[in-house]
Amino acid sequence: MPEIEFIKAAGAALIPSTESDREKMKAWKVGDVIKVLASKPRHGKHHRKGRVLLEEMFNNQHHFTDLKVYHHWLKLKIGCFTIGTAPDGTVFQVVKSTKYADMDQVEFNRYYQDLITFAIQDGSMFEGKTPSEVDSFVDMILGGFA
Repeated sequence: MPEIEFIKAAGAALIPSTESDREKMKAWKVGDVIKVLASKPRHGKHHRKGRVLLEEMFNNQHHFTDLKVYHHWLKLKIGCFTIGTAPDGTVFQVVKSTKYADMDQVEFNRYYQDLITFAIQDGSMFEGKTPSEVDSFVDMILGGFA
């Protein structure tokens, strides 16, 4: 199955992003039903910003000694999970993966904003800061590596 990238145009229009993508679409006939699984590709810089923010939050807390355990706990705190049901009917929380390939950009935007909100509300590092100030702080840490 070909993968085609589109650019969102006005209204509900999707325009193939490259000439190659336009060529792939020529196999489709007018009236064909086309099944599309849509996601917004991840942005590498934004992924690095999320990682830096997570690491700074970890380094400025005193309850956890393992970053993976902290990240798992944090995802539960900010609602980055789904609900599962065991065969016996027990309901449990399953944390979502934030790996680059496992989360699209729209989901990651929500995750990143939830991290910022938690970091401000937690008060251990960004108390009294605005979300924009926290984001600028992360940009400053990344410097030329973003």
